[in-house]
Amino acid sequence: MVRMISKIFSYLFHPLFILTYMLVVLLIVNPYAFGMRSVKDGDQLILIIFLSSVLIPLVSIGMSFFLGWTKSLEMPTRQERIAPLLVTIVMYISMYYYITKSNVFPWFFQVCTLGVVIGLFLAFFFNNFTKVSLHAVGMGGFVSMVILMCFYFAYYQIEVTLPGLGSMNMTKYAILYAAILLAGIVCSGRLALGAHRIQDIYGGFIIGFFSQLVAFIILQ
Repeated sequence: MVRMISKIFSYLFHPLFILTYMLVVLLIVNPYAFGMRSVKDGDQLILIIFLSSVLIPLVSIGMSFFLGWTKSLEMPTRQERIAPLLVTIVMYISMYYYITKSNVFPWFFQVCTLGVVIGLFLAFFFNNFTKVSLHAVGMGGFVSMVILMCFYFAYYQIEVTLPGLGSMNMTKYAILYAAILLAGIVCSGRLALGAHRIQDIYGGFIIGFFSQLVAFIILQ
C-alpha cells in the first residue's frame, strides 16, 4: 500500500509538472495579475505551459529510451539523465525567453520560471557527482515559490473559485501548509520506493528551494 501511494504521488508530482502547478496556484491566488477574473479563465495559459514544460520534454525522454540512451523511462542512473536533462534545460530556457517577452505573464511567474531553470542547471551539475532527487528539486522549488508568494501578495484572505466547486474563502497560508505537506509526502515516497538516499532528497530540496530565492533576487 505504501509503495502504491508513493508511486501515485511520484507520478502526480513529477518534476515536469511543477511549473504548471505554480501557474495554477498563482491563478487561484491572484488571477487579476494575469488580467483574468478566476482560475477557470486561464485554461489556455495552463495548456500552453503544460505543453511547453511537460509534453515536449517527455518526448525527449521517450526518444532517449527508444534510441537506447536510457534503459528505463524512470532513468534510474545518473548517466541516463544527462541527455533528457540537457533537452529539458534548452526547452525551459526557450520558454523563459517567451514568457519574459510576452505581456500575458506577470513578473512573479517570470521569477518562478527562472527559478525552475536555475534548479535544472544545478541539478544537471550535481548529477555528475550524485543522483540528486529531481522530485525533491521540484518540491523544494514549489514550497519556496509559495513562501515567496505569501510575502509578495499583501492580502491575507483569498476567495477561490474552482470549476464545479464554486467559491470558497481560505488564507494564503493554507496553500503553504498544503505545499509543505505534499513535499513531505512526495519526498518520503521517493525514499520508500528506494529511488534515492536521504542525502539526495535533502540536496535536491535545498537546490529547488534556493533556486527560487535566487531568481527572486535576480529579477527584483
